[in-house]
Amino acid sequence: MKAKKLFAILAIVSGVFIAGCQKDEFVEIVGECPIVVSTNPDQGATNVPINRIISASFNTRMNPATINQVSFTLHGPTQVEGVVTYADSTAFFTPASNLAPNTDYTARISTSVKEVRGNALQADYVWTFRTNATVAPPLVNLNTVAQFGIIAGVGISNNAGFSEIHDMDIGISPGVRSSITGFLRALS
Repeated sequence: MKAKKLFAILAIVSGVFIAGCQKDEFVEIVGECPIVVSTNPDQGATNVPINRIISASFNTRMNPATINQVSFTLHGPTQVEGVVTYADSTAFFTPASNLAPNTDYTARISTSVKEVRGNALQADYVWTFRTNATVAPPLVNLNTVAQFGIIAGVGISNNAGFSEIHDMDIGISPGVRSSITGFLRALS
């Protein structure tokens, strides 16, 4: 009985190794089947930055001509436009604009993707992720007013009592008919 089980297992394993991969025309080639070994972001990731470049790494060198906007896609509420590139066994999808916040996305690499010997991906590789819920506010370049703790257009008044602004200036611009009151001058 044990010999029959062992023989059955060996037959299955041998069949997997001998069968090889399929080409587009379904002609079998003995060799290494291309597979996706990692993605960025990972399957099921949350809080993904809205400016993330999406990538998928393969176990072997791929034919760059088969990796394009048709074979590597990204969908949210609608299909995301972007640029697809390939380098060092990794395909990259760079969205044309930031992704929407707090949104589910699905990335897909289709079976039209092939490695350099012509072996195709055996099944579409699909993964999902969710962008973060908040959008970071754009950074404001303060230029020359960055040195000021308080800057105003008309006047500055401190009626709250003792206040300190460490290592920063207080200023008014343009300064016509304006004043600064209620701050003690620190002596160095």
